[in-house]
Amino acid sequence: MTVASMLYLEVTSLCSQHCFPSSKNLSNVCLCFAVERENVQKKTFTRWINLHLEKCSPPLEVKDLFADIKDGKILMALLEVLSGQNLLHKYKPSTHRIFRLNNIAKALKFLEDSNVKLVSIDAAEIADGNSSMVLGLIWNVILFFQLGPCMDLASVQIQDQEVLFPSFLLEMYECSFVRFSNLDLSKT
Repeated sequence: MTVASMLYLEVTSLCSQHCFPSSKNLSNVCLCFAVERENVQKKTFTRWINLHLEKCSPPLEVKDLFADIKDGKILMALLEVLSGQNLLHKYKPSTHRIFRLNNIAKALKFLEDSNVKLVSIDAAEIADGNSSMVLGLIWNVILFFQLGPCMDLASVQIQDQEVLFPSFLLEMYECSFVRFSNLDLSKT
C-alpha cells in the first residue's frame, strides 16, 4: 500500500469515526474540500501565470483560467516567456475547435519535447476547460520551469496516476507518517 493510499485511509477513517459519523456528511465535507481546493489552486495558478504574462509584449492577462486557456494562446505565451523559445508564431487564432486543438497540441508537444511529464493530459481536455486537467497541466509547468531547476522531483502513484512532487515534501510526509503511525486514535 502506498503512502498516499495510507493517508487517504487514515483521513477517511478518522473523519468517519470522530468528526462526521454519517457517510453522507463525509461525502459532503469531502466535496466541499475538493471544491475549495480547486478554487484556491485556480486563483493561485492564475496569479502565477499573470505574473509571467506581464513580460509579454503586449502584456496578456488571464481572468478565468479554465476559459482563457481554451484556445492555446495563453499557454503558448506562458511557455514562450518561461522557456525563451518562440512559440506564438505557431498560434492560429480561430473560433473553430480544430484550430484551438491544434494550438494546444503544439504547446503540449513542446512540453513533451522539453521532457515535461504529461500524464493523461490531452489537447481536447484543455480545449474543453476540464478543470482538473488544466490545473494538472499548470502544476506540471510550474514544477518543471519554476521548481525543477532547484530540486529533485519524485514520482508517486496516486489512484493509478503518476504524480510528480518535490522530493523534500515526500520525505517530510513520510517522516511525519512514521512518527505518528503508532498513535492509537480510537481512544479519543
